[in-house]
Amino acid sequence: MKNNEIKALDDQKLMEEIAKDQKIRTAISRKDHFWFFNIYFSHYLIYPPALFHKEMFELSQRDDLRLIAIMAFRGSGKSTIMNLSYALWSILGKFERKFVLIVSETQSQAEVHFSDILHELKTNELLSADLGPFEETREPYSVLLKNLNAKIMFVYRGQTIRGMRHGPHRPDLIIIDDIEDSWSAQPGLTRDTTFEWFETEIIPAGNSDTTIVILGNLLHEDSFLMRIRENVNDGKMLGVFRAYPLLDDLNQNLWPEKFTEENVEQLKKNNSAWKKEYLLELKKPITTIIDLLDLTEQGSSDKKNGQTKKAVRLGKYVISAPITGCYDLGKIDKILDEIENKNHSKENHPP
Repeated sequence: MKNNEIKALDDQKLMEEIAKDQKIRTAISRKDHFWFFNIYFSHYLIYPPALFHKEMFELSQRDDLRLIAIMAFRGSGKSTIMNLSYALWSILGKFERKFVLIVSETQSQAEVHFSDILHELKTNELLSADLGPFEETREPYSVLLKNLNAKIMFVYRGQTIRGMRHGPHRPDLIIIDDIEDSWSAQPGLTRDTTFEWFETEIIPAGNSDTTIVILGNLLHEDSFLMRIRENVNDGKMLGVFRAYPLLDDLNQNLWPEKFTEENVEQLKKNNSAWKKEYLLELKKPITTIIDLLDLTEQGSSDKKNGQTKKAVRLGKYVISAPITGCYDLGKIDKILDEIENKNHSKENHPP
């Protein structure tokens, strides 16, 4: 029998013992969010977790972080790990949170998050046994975990958040999940309002020990999540920002177990969605000679100022995403050919 087969059997036996013994189960899952997910949410493990998933789990377990911002490609599983699972583990786990606030853009999104957690508590036997009993309310959406004196509340923009309490507890974990959509991320005034709302409603809602998690995709070069990134990178906000595109700078697939080469080729057929939602790139198309002049000027300016893209390493992966504000070189050959043809035509047919 091979070593990996022996390990698989050992892991299977361990999982069987964990399933039988509540003390072992809670002791292991309390210390480690990754184990918590494997024990209580194994039905979500259709594909083996990737390295970036493991980094998410590691970030969620750090007690020195007060801000975690994650931008990831569509279908990455970020909300399952850092919203659904993290909200519950933060209560049952070592942090023993008492008041978790999950913030959405709309009431319908808040209802979906509420229903997801409620469904797990009602149908997940292990989770119900270890976290129950619970009490639900719908105005506002909330779940009260009685034995642990903990509460999860689901709110949306437009509701007053500052001043919310569960008994003596202010929110000690705030999860903001997809607070913008493509429409709301466009107008500058709306983006300003979103960031102002974050500073005046969200941050004051917690206390000095509150952890804030922000999840989303790339919507605009000046979207709320991009502003968070800028503030973290500039040192104006203490925390971490992570971006996970499907393919890194070296064209390496971050989750090949789920997104096979065939899947990737299918996704590439919708070019705009592929670059924006999977590669986390927002590049300007080159359509005229003026764009080419702008590109040349931009390159010269970058060299003069010594500006370079700062890549982040994650194991073997090299990640510069998100990438915004630059030109897409994909059509440059076509534009140059058109310019050359026009010049050639003028030479052959002078006025």
